[in-house]
Amino acid sequence: MSDPAITRRNRANKRAGARYEIEVLNYCKEHTSSAHRWERIAHAGRNDQGDIAAFMDWGAVIFEAKNEKTIALPKYMHELEVERGNFATARGYDLANVDGYAVVKRRGAPIGQSYVVQTLDQLLRRAQ
Repeated sequence: MSDPAITRRNRANKRAGARYEIEVLNYCKEHTSSAHRWERIAHAGRNDQGDIAAFMDWGAVIFEAKNEKTIALPKYMHELEVERGNFATARGYDLANVDGYAVVKRRGAPIGQSYVVQTLDQLLRRAQ
């Protein structure tokens, strides 16, 4: 039997994560061209495709929103690459036309001051 205090804390953490995803989505919608279509992606367990998608002329960008006490960049980058592949497969995109970013909550700062992270290789992939 699980500890009720841990169960409550896990539920509260999931709600905080979902709130952050919605805040990121709304902020992006408010601060970008109306030509872009934004979507909050339903969670799909091991086939997760990220948290948010933006559809561009050239392809799509997925965002993995992270609202955690401890920042774990290697974990986020691995998760992002897996979910980028899941997104491309599920939606029929060439993987080269799907970019991804981890959006990490910055404690005590407004949503626009969140950290946006990707590796150098991920960045250069779009520059080619």
